Amino acid sequence: MAGRAENVVIPQGHEAFGGSGAVLEFQLILKDVIRILGKVGPAEEMPTPDFVNQLKTLSEHMQVVAVERTILDGHEVDAINYPHESPVRIEISLSRWPLMSEQARMTLVIHEALPALGLTDLDYHLSMDLAQKIFSFLNEGPRWKEEMEYSLKECSPASGEAIYRLLQVTHQAREKREYFFRRSYEVGCAAVLEKLSLRETNPLAQEIEGQSYLLWMIERLLKSPRPEYSEKLSYFKDALQFQNDFNASFVLSPEVEVRVVAYLAVQNDLQRFDRVVALWKIISASSRSPIWISQQDIYEASYSWNLNLAQALESYRARWWSSQE
Repeated sequence: MAGRAENVVIPQGHEAFGGSGAVLEFQLILKDVIRILGKVGPAEEMPTPDFVNQLKTLSEHMQVVAVERTILDGHEVDAINYPHESPVRIEISLSRWPLMSEQARMTLVIHEALPALGLTDLDYHLSMDLAQKIFSFLNEGPRWKEEMEYSLKECSPASGEAIYRLLQVTHQAREKREYFFRRSYEVGCAAVLEKLSLRETNPLAQEIEGQSYLLWMIERLLKSPRPEYSEKLSYFKDALQFQNDFNASFVLSPEVEVRVVAYLAVQNDLQRFDRVVALWKIISASSRSPIWISQQDIYEASYSWNLNLAQALESYRARWWSSQE
């Protein structure tokens, strides 16, 4: 929307947190838009032959600011652009930005940039068309993997944000979210894994980040090459100790602990016995309630010839029973 904004003064400290965060998101989304539109198709399908380059140049010189509310002609709007100022200025509303979906944010970012390129976007017609090209592109075969792997290579909190945003505009987000949890752990990128874990605590996220994911991580630890093992074990230990910070990804519920113990007990690879015992020590030390150890778990560990684990489980079980007397 172009026009004049009636900006409410932002309380001290509010702009530094919410304002700068919204501005950064706007800029990162614009960066995604430029990169992906450059791959979408021939220039003839863009609003102008040199549209992507023009948009890139604009992004390098424009000023984006966040204000409490943006008012246009007496009505609150999502954002206001000033295409004739130098540099071009865009104001985004802190009261409305958090309420928007990722699809809506991407469409808004495009919409606010178009007037500075001399393009009219009546009723969001052009911006919605461009955003749809991006959504369609990301849902074509392996395209989403290519774009998200690009972000994963940077391995930074901003990369995690980028992957999260792109996940929200693709189909089958559940499958893709799980894929990138696994990929970020596989390449040792804690920054992305933490960012993805922190963004959602809904039942779907808990299911993906719960039992199967924790067991998958343990499996990867047991199979890791020696140079990677120590680093991943250290990260796993830290993650369990700060379960509240990592949300559902590493929560050791009683049901999860029972499955983990049963999984460790049946490991029969002699070369991994020390790793199994190390994992058990971390899990038992991180648990916030006594872990149920069955006689079957102890038997399975002995049958697998992991006598150190069997002894540790039996000792733990004996202490647990004595505490109940």
